[in-house]
Formats: sequence, structure tokens, C-alpha cells
Amino acid sequence: MHPDAGLLLVARVLRNFSYGYLVVVVGIYLDQLGLTPIEVGAVLTASAAGSAALTIGWSLLADRIGRRRSIRVLSLLMVAGGLTFVITSDPWLLALAAFAGSLSVAGTDTGTFVTVDQSMLPQVSADHRRTSTFALQNMFATLAVAVGSLAAGAVPLLARIGLQGPDAYRPLFVLFAIVGLASFSLFLRLSPAVELVPTTVRPSGSRLGLGGSSGLIGLLVALNVIDSLAGGLMVQSIVAYWFYLVWRLDASTLALLFFWMNVLSALSMLAAGAIARRIGLFNTMLLTHIPQGVFGVLMPFAPTAWLAMAFWLVRNTIGFAYFPVRLSYVMGIVPPAERSAAAGYTTVARNVAGMVTPALAGLAFSLGLLGLPFIISGLMKLSFDALSYATLRNKRPPEERIAIEEIAAIEGASGSE
Repeated sequence: MHPDAGLLLVARVLRNFSYGYLVVVVGIYLDQLGLTPIEVGAVLTASAAGSAALTIGWSLLADRIGRRRSIRVLSLLMVAGGLTFVITSDPWLLALAAFAGSLSVAGTDTGTFVTVDQSMLPQVSADHRRTSTFALQNMFATLAVAVGSLAAGAVPLLARIGLQGPDAYRPLFVLFAIVGLASFSLFLRLSPAVELVPTTVRPSGSRLGLGGSSGLIGLLVALNVIDSLAGGLMVQSIVAYWFYLVWRLDASTLALLFFWMNVLSALSMLAAGAIARRIGLFNTMLLTHIPQGVFGVLMPFAPTAWLAMAFWLVRNTIGFAYFPVRLSYVMGIVPPAERSAAAGYTTVARNVAGMVTPALAGLAFSLGLLGLPFIISGLMKLSFDALSYATLRNKRPPEERIAIEEIAAIEGASGSE
């Protein structure tokens, strides 16, 4: 692994560890500060909105002001956001900190940092190693989320030593700020290799970071919207609530279920690179994505809690391998000069679309239609697979095009003999 890729990996692991516990405690902490449920919701919404806004902003600016400079500024905003949550209980300031401070409410690093990461990693990874690099980074990041979720158990321990109310939660936000500072120090060591190569500067006619691949990126955005709308119906918090409503699983059982889900999902990512080398990135994407739709549809029909849990584990163990393959595929089929923009637009599309459907799932639950969101989600994901096959099956990243040309040349030479 290139040293810069190693630095990006360590920084992402640290961030995902903090996001793992943050998603568990942030709502409770805001409640402990005296915020009303509406104010809590507003702060969490500000975090999601800030992630979308900053992602698109930095995707357009990163290559102009420098990728290293961009990601260092993001780290300092993370420090400021964590410290703001420690020192104030003002809802407006907390909302501002959530908006600008990269406080993920999804339990994983899906926003601005990932956008800049996506554009830098291919820069320091050979084409034939790009998928494995993404897979390795996502595997360790997912394991970090699993461990971080267990770290939320530190709150009762802090309460036992005398920290009461919101004071028992503040050390975790201090730790979040420390993680931001550690990320900043790691990014200071990044080399110029992660920057946009001068020979790949955009053509003068490009707009909004896009050039000749604007149509392709538009197609990717549309497909990501469909996939994310489907995913929002089965976001982890919704699934946990479903297990509670249908099977009355308690919090400790759910904690173990989601811990092992993240562990198994992380391990499955190791296989993504090897499979992609054998059957190609696009085929691997379909192979790992189709089970998300199939097992999503099957979950409401499981006759026992254990079978429903098994369906959920299988769905995510296979399905999580899809994410590094998708990242590698998008970065492979888009020109290097447009990678930042492609990462930004697709990430924003996923984040914004994913904010819409959880509320619809909650509405279905309130009407007693407990299985309907999962069925709709599964069918939408299968539709996404069909549309992807119809529109992208002939789009190949450079390493696969070269391999196909070499095979064709060998076969041609053999035929001429």
C-alpha cells in the first residue's frame, strides 16, 4: 500500500470509531442538555444537511484549492464541532456545529471526508489494486464502527465515577475533537501524489467540475438516487425498530446482532477485490447487490426471529462487499480530472435521497404495515440492478479494458497461426 493510502486508512478508521459511538449517544446527549424533541430533530437534520452541502461544495473546490488543504480544513472543522458540543447547550450553535463539523448521524463516514478520500485513493493506487485498496479501507472502517458502537457503553462507567447527566457524555465529544486533531496531523504528512496531476486538468469548457463524462455522471447520480431511496427504507435504525416491534428483541440482543453484522460485513469486503479480479467490477457489483433486494423482501416473511436475523446477516454480509466495488468502479470509469466531482455528486445523491424514505418507513409502521417498507425496498433494489445492467454493462474501467484487449490480441494471434 502506498504510504498516502495508509495515512488515509488510519484517519478513516479513527473517524469511524468515533462515528460508531456518536450515533448511539448524540440524541440522548441533546435530550440531557434540555433540548426538546423538535430541537433534537433539527440538530440531527442540520448534520445530514451539512454533510450534503459540504460534500458538493468540497467536491467542486478540492481540486482548485488542493485536496490536502481541503481535507485538513475538514479535520479542523471536526475539532471545532466536537468542542462546540462540549461547551454549549444553545440549539442554534449546536445545529451550526452539526452542520459544519462532520458529525455523522448515520453511524459511518459517508459525507465530505469520503468524497475527498475517493478522489485521492485512486491517485496513489495502481488500477489493478484500486478495488483491493477500497475494500481494505472499507473493511477496517466498518470494523471501527462496530468497535465504536460498543464504546458507547463507557457512559454508564463515567456515571459511576460521579459524572451525571450530560457530563457523562461530554468526554465522548472531547474524544471526537481529539480524533479530528489526530486526522489533521495525519493529513499533514500526505504527499503531493494525492493532488490532481497537472496533465489531467479539466478542459476549459468544463462546468461544475464536469467535462465529457457529465452524461455518465448524471446516469450514476440517477441510479444512486434509486438505490439510496431503497436503502433508506431499511436503514439500520429502522431495521432495529422493526425487530423490536415484530419480535420484541431487547437492546442488548440488538446490540450483539448489529455488532456481528458489522464484523461479518467487514470481513466480506476482503473477498471483493479477489472476486472483481476474476469476474470484473460490474459483475461483482451485481453479484453483491442482488442479495440486498432478495433478502430484504424475504425478511417480513420469516416465521421466526432467528430466521429473520439470519436473513439480515446474510443480506448485509454479502451486500456490504458491494460498496468498495462500487467506489472503485465509479472512480475507474470516470476520468481522473473529474473524480472529485463524480464522488461529490454521487455521494450527495445518496445522502439526500437516503434522508427521505426513513420517515415513510416510520409512517408505514404507524399504520401497521410492518413488512411493506422492506418489500418495497427489495423490489426497488432489484429494479436498480436491472437498470444498471441495461445502462452500464459495457462500461469498463481501464484495467479491464486493457485485459480484454490483451486477450483479444492473443486469440487473434492464435487464430492467424
